[in-house]
Amino acid sequence: PVAEDGRTAAGRRQGPVQDTPPAKRVQEGLLETRRELGTLMGNLPGMAYRCLNAPRWPLQFASDRCLELTGYLADELAAHCPHYGDLIHPDDAERVWARVQEALRQNRRFNVTYRIRCRGGQVKWVWGQGAGVTAADGTVMVEGLILDVSFAKRIEAELNTLNQTLEDRVRERTSQLMDANAELEAQAYSIAHDLR
Repeated sequence: PVAEDGRTAAGRRQGPVQDTPPAKRVQEGLLETRRELGTLMGNLPGMAYRCLNAPRWPLQFASDRCLELTGYLADELAAHCPHYGDLIHPDDAERVWARVQEALRQNRRFNVTYRIRCRGGQVKWVWGQGAGVTAADGTVMVEGLILDVSFAKRIEAELNTLNQTLEDRVRERTSQLMDANAELEAQAYSIAHDLR
């Protein structure tokens, strides 16, 4: 309840209720959304990206985690210095392009594992997943997430080497056993012959 002099029952003066103008509410909402997206992108385990569907994969956006992944700042990659496609290992570039184009034609998500050459020359294995999106002007874009899987690839190579070593040992032991069995059979034949 408000008294005639504008005071509430608690004795405080109540002023006119001020509505935030709609434009300001929209602007505040956009800023909050931008902050939330920035936090979300920063918490992703890899690099989120959006690029043109073109051979050198010109990036329109890269999350800040691209520095950790590639050694390049997001602003450098978005300014095409270098193009992301220039980082893809030459032995993998054609396969990556073909896999993504096939997925786009079939209107489905893609995933592909390949190597990139980082700033300073380090080579990393990455796994990328994404999909095509069409911009308002009809331009086909590709967006997704790229993760560093070098550690998993290193473990896979070590396991393959270990498996190959074990297979080689099994073959060697099998050969030794076969030789020993042949020798025993020869001795058994000889003893049987002598007994006859």
